[in-house]
Formats: sequence, structure tokens, C-alpha cells
Amino acid sequence: METTLNLILEKLTSMDGEIKKINTRLDNMEIDIKDLKQGQHEIESKLDVASDKLDDFESKNAQRHIEIIDKLNADIEFIKHKEFKNEEDIFNLKKNLQIIK
Repeated sequence: METTLNLILEKLTSMDGEIKKINTRLDNMEIDIKDLKQGQHEIESKLDVASDKLDDFESKNAQRHIEIIDKLNADIEFIKHKEFKNEEDIFNLKKNLQIIK
């Protein structure tokens, strides 16, 4: 009977050691999970910052495109005006040349 009790005690001691190892592993896993969550939070924060910067860049870029298009439209309008003025001057020169001939 004593031998049986000693065997049971040895098994319980062995099981207690295994349970302690499992608890240690669980504690380590909880720490790892906490670290992973913290890392994920940091990545999300950095992603939010990058997204905000990209939105700002897109907004500034769109504004620059609008300014360039406005400038081009003004330049085209001026060129059309000058072309018309040149055509008018040429017409008047031809008209004056015909009068002189």
C-alpha cells in the first residue's frame, strides 16, 4: 500500500511539475499576445499617419493641377487673342497694299 501511495505521490509530483511548465508557457503566450497587440496598435497608428499624409499630398497635388490648368487656359486664351490680332493686322496690311497698287 505504501508503495502504491509513493507511486501516486511521484505521479502527482510529476504532474505538478508539468502543470507548472504549462502555466509558464501560458504566461509567456499571454505576454507574446500582449506584445503582438501593442505592435499591431503601433502599426495601425503609423498607417493612420501615412494615410493622412497621403490625403494631404493628394489634396495639394489636385490643387496644383487646378492651378496649372487655369494657367494653361489663360495662356491658350492669350494665344488665341494674339492670333486673332495678328490675322487682323495681316488683313489690314493686305488691304493697305491693295490700295497702294
